Amino acid sequence: MQIKITLEYDNLVCKEIIVDEKKKLTYLHQTIIKLFDLKKDEIASFFLTDEKLNLIQEIPLICMQDNDKNMGSYKIESVLNESQGSLIYIYDFMHMWRFHIEVISLIKDEKSDLQIIKEIGKPPKKAPLISFEN
Repeated sequence: MQIKITLEYDNLVCKEIIVDEKKKLTYLHQTIIKLFDLKKDEIASFFLTDEKLNLIQEIPLICMQDNDKNMGSYKIESVLNESQGSLIYIYDFMHMWRFHIEVISLIKDEKSDLQIIKEIGKPPKKAPLISFEN
């Protein structure tokens, strides 16, 4: 699966990658941390969205309740597919790094290794300021 990961920032910062859609969301989380040179010890969540990118459902790194599901409970293909084409990823809830993740192509790739297709821009050292609009 080819996906585009875009940091919400004044300057365009994005990565296009091919990732094995059978892997868990924790793998995508770790990949984003590595690609954007982030610390490994922060809390993060993916969010399912509607077509206007309103947050619908949180998928956290760590569950706060016993019966909740976390990133390890979902394969990438179960939350990024033809009907659900994008996610929001929030990293470090104190500083709020926010990323938009979207499907570019549902190609099946025989290789299970991560492939970086394109890199644009350089991530800032500090989290960008985010404005929340109604």
